[in-house]
Amino acid sequence: MEKKTMIKKMFCVCCMVLFVSPVVFTNAGFIVGRKTHYDNDGATSIEDIIRGTYVVYDKSFTAIAKNMSAYVGVIGYSHKMRLAIYDSDSMHYAGNLVGMTEERVISGGFLGWARFNFSYPYPQLHPGCSYQFCIWANASVGYFFVYDYMATTGDNFDIILPLNYTGVYPCVLSGESLYENRIDVYCSCVRMYERDCLMSI
Repeated sequence: MEKKTMIKKMFCVCCMVLFVSPVVFTNAGFIVGRKTHYDNDGATSIEDIIRGTYVVYDKSFTAIAKNMSAYVGVIGYSHKMRLAIYDSDSMHYAGNLVGMTEERVISGGFLGWARFNFSYPYPQLHPGCSYQFCIWANASVGYFFVYDYMATTGDNFDIILPLNYTGVYPCVLSGESLYENRIDVYCSCVRMYERDCLMSI
């Protein structure tokens, strides 16, 4: 009886060790990008247009992207919309798709910050890497716009790409142009810690 109990305890411990996750999240969240909106920011269409803002991730640790938000407005009927993150090359063009958020329908008359969640597996932002935070919506009756502002440095590192909205971002962007106006968009992240996955017992 004592031997059976010991074997059972060892089995339970093994199961607990095998299912230890290698990723641990903290409660402390932080923002990557621009969370501030100003009244003098301009407005530009995102109907059948992918627009992106160039962001350099300057933290010393890997981040997990939980959701993205953009300051948008809708005049007229509802529009479908989705955000995404692309990595960016040395010339600041968008490269490979890192992750895209859920698709949402934004109702007519809406004006403000709209949040879009990522689902598991969450995109990761790595130290010293650059990204394009992108926004895209379908054309509909009325007008759907995102607020933007002129880059203070004059750097035209942000992108624009006319493309009919399908709801699914291309795996790789090509043919985009660089421009100076930056969109009001940011990403909410948490820090990721890695630890040894105790699979060898």
